[in-house]
Amino acid sequence: MPKHSGWESRHKEWFNPEFPKNWTAVVHEWGRYWNTSKSIWLEKSPPHIGKVSKIYDQLKDVYNLNFIFLTRSPCYMSNEANKRYVENQTKQLLDQLDHFYLMKQSMNYLSQNNGNFIHVRYENLVKHPNRTIDAIRKWMPELADIDGFVSASTGKVNHGDRSEPLMSYISKKDFTLKMKLEYIPSEMHIIMEEINRMEKKK
Repeated sequence: MPKHSGWESRHKEWFNPEFPKNWTAVVHEWGRYWNTSKSIWLEKSPPHIGKVSKIYDQLKDVYNLNFIFLTRSPCYMSNEANKRYVENQTKQLLDQLDHFYLMKQSMNYLSQNNGNFIHVRYENLVKHPNRTIDAIRKWMPELADIDGFVSASTGKVNHGDRSEPLMSYISKKDFTLKMKLEYIPSEMHIIMEEINRMEKKK
């Protein structure tokens, strides 16, 4: 479990890498909410990024598993609000590094065990949306119909900016996106110190 984030510490069971024990039973439970007539079923709970090895080992012989890892560099502002709360930057960076480390472990495991995954960088998705979407389509042909001009929202819940189509969001939020991608070189030493700590603990 990431050690820096207070939110995760309040949801220990959800972030426990040993929970749940039986992923086949979990899929059966999720089937009550998925539209199982579709060819692709999606699960995107953040804590499961640290459980990829168990998910893969238990389900690979039953389901066609594909993993998408979406990351954003910890050297960039996470959102506009953080520009007003600079004192939170260190904690933000350390929280992100914990998750990145889990992702790195998961991607390494899949690489070593013939798992199918793609690593999508937020910066590329924003700066080169068409190129990034094409890469996802090539990686998984079943996603050939994804369209950056169409919202993924079902319309039942309004998630504000997140309900907008990607291309619309990028064109309307150019100023905000530039702030999100602002580099923070002064924080690089924090990142390197934390990476060194993690490597020493291996």
